[in-house]
Amino acid sequence: MYCQDHACLHHPEEGLTPTFLCRIGVKQGCPLSPLLFGLFIDGLEKRLNALEGDAPPMLGQLVVRLLLYADNLALMSHTLTGLQKQLDVLQTFCYEHQLTMNVKKTKVVVFEARKSMCQAFQYEGEALEQLNSFKYLGVELHDTKGMQAAIQRLAMSGKKTIFALRRRCAELRIFDLALQC
Repeated sequence: MYCQDHACLHHPEEGLTPTFLCRIGVKQGCPLSPLLFGLFIDGLEKRLNALEGDAPPMLGQLVVRLLLYADNLALMSHTLTGLQKQLDVLQTFCYEHQLTMNVKKTKVVVFEARKSMCQAFQYEGEALEQLNSFKYLGVELHDTKGMQAAIQRLAMSGKKTIFALRRRCAELRIFDLALQC
């Protein structure tokens, strides 16, 4: 049970426990967690879209500044200054809505032809750790290899799966291709 800024635990034999302060995150694995995250983060995209001088990535005719899945958020920009502006907007948004972002779990990947030597990105005055790769929904994107490494890994995984399926079909004596598919 959630009581304003305090959490309450209910024990059937003893009733309610005293409230205790709980201001971090959503319950891991709870089906409500993505919904709660979505409700609290609603409005951030509108703020990011209002940014001037940002060079957002495009997917066809669609601007893609951020990716949201469950309780995860990924910001994207074609420029270093654009990404820092987005981080500043996120910081202001979180402050205004009394949200806290875990800076220790926040990472940056800069996609360039060679290893990036760009300045550190900041959030609440802290430098964010820069990594060589970023895994999003099982697809790993590498800073210098971009999508190519992910495509190769996915293709290899697909080939292994097809060979395993064909081997199992042979064991079961299923030779009809339509049936195998």
